[in-house]
Amino acid sequence: MSTSTLYAATAKFGQNSQGGLFRRRPGSTEWEKLTNGLPAEHVYAVTVHPRQPATVYAGTGRGTGQRLDELALT
Repeated sequence: MSTSTLYAATAKFGQNSQGGLFRRRPGSTEWEKLTNGLPAEHVYAVTVHPRQPATVYAGTGRGTGQRLDELALT
């Protein structure tokens, strides 16, 4: 079991696939899809700020990256 929050960025390919940003919290075995405020199902990149781990950036292909703390996803 991980002691860190894990994030996964995925792009939707095909009708039966899911794209977006997913999070798994410490102690959990389930991935949670984060949707609140994200502009697209295609998330191509995700990174955590090195000194502020509550700040997570997602690259969606629609302009600059989205700060997840500004979208109430943290």
